[in-house]
Amino acid sequence: MTNEPTYSSPEAKRFFTWFDGVCERAEKSPVGKMLRPNGWQIAHTGGGCLAWQFDRADEKFYVWITYGGDGLGERVRKPDNSARFAVGLYGADGGWINPPEIVGLSKAMAWCDVALADPARCMAEAIAKDWPREPFAEAE
Repeated sequence: MTNEPTYSSPEAKRFFTWFDGVCERAEKSPVGKMLRPNGWQIAHTGGGCLAWQFDRADEKFYVWITYGGDGLGERVRKPDNSARFAVGLYGADGGWINPPEIVGLSKAMAWCDVALADPARCMAEAIAKDWPREPFAEAE
């Protein structure tokens, strides 16, 4: 008897084989080595797109960090130099904020920390700076 997972269809097996391989490579990358020890997980955002995700403890909000070249930044060798990362704050209610790209992974992570700590303040900044957004039903 093996512990091999069972899949409901060949398509599911192909997807999870692909996803598991991508996750393994991404977690070994310089970007992954900065994010994984801090609790970030890889999320499938839909349509084959992936992002690094961190959830707020109450599960009302989460943040994503992506890299335009390959989503997870697998090919970025020096994440805190000139690499540009897209970040976003998302609410379980469907609200979201997407500020301009941020240069450097440490700065992107810091933006995410602030956004999760005070989503209402983040939304106020998004409105003031006219960032793309969809208001949250409730921001705490």
